[in-house]
Amino acid sequence: MIVGGYSCFHRLQHHLSASSLGADVGHASPGVHRPSLASVVFSVDHAFSRYHALARLQQGRMETIVGLKEMMMVGTNEP
Repeated sequence: MIVGGYSCFHRLQHHLSASSLGADVGHASPGVHRPSLASVVFSVDHAFSRYHALARLQQGRMETIVGLKEMMMVGTNEP
């Protein structure tokens, strides 16, 4: 585990902009009626080494992330 350091470093040309994004929905065991957990993580720096993560509960067994656009907007406005 790397704390406060870089586990890798990617160099982009200065005129290019990119971000790394991951998203998933986790569900309870089959037969259990509970909410699902939707989560999103994305890079926030040019070296792809700092990330913001958000997670929300949503209706159980729904694979589509409800409110993905809003989650991304909240995450990109965090310091």
